[in-house]
Amino acid sequence: SLPDKFVCYLSPSAVSNLSRDEALSLAHRITKNCPLKVTHRGINGERAPSFQTTEELQVASSLVSKFERFTPAILRELGQVAVGLSVSDIENKISDEDLEASLPALGEVRGWNSDQSSAIINKLLRSGYQISDGQSLAKLGSLVAGLSSSTLRSLPPEVILEAIKLPEFVQ
Repeated sequence: SLPDKFVCYLSPSAVSNLSRDEALSLAHRITKNCPLKVTHRGINGERAPSFQTTEELQVASSLVSKFERFTPAILRELGQVAVGLSVSDIENKISDEDLEASLPALGEVRGWNSDQSSAIINKLLRSGYQISDGQSLAKLGSLVAGLSSSTLRSLPPEVILEAIKLPEFVQ
């Protein structure tokens, strides 16, 4: 088996022949051992978005392609590798109930592109997810970027004020 410190440098071709169980195990090891690169900018050194290389995203996509369906347990186990989900995967391979149940795990994933985060948020809202208080807004985590400006404007100010006081939202 590959030592943990090398799982961060795999090429997409290295993971193409893995079984589903091997893909899940590798995804867990990648999440545990591969820190996201964070770029810094500005005079205060505020954090810019985390990013992954094209190759890392291809590895993530290759690993998630092994699954027909994504349950909360699988999405939790995929961890950061869930960033490899396509919009089609989000729309067709995750049930509405499983998507809402997976929010804690998906909200921790960094590096969603705007299409992915919008697809997740829109599917959640279509299935009846309510942003009724700061907790339900904070629960979205990194997915909050997928909220449309009209949805954000429609939220009562106290919901946003409550959310920004929660440590999990500020991160």
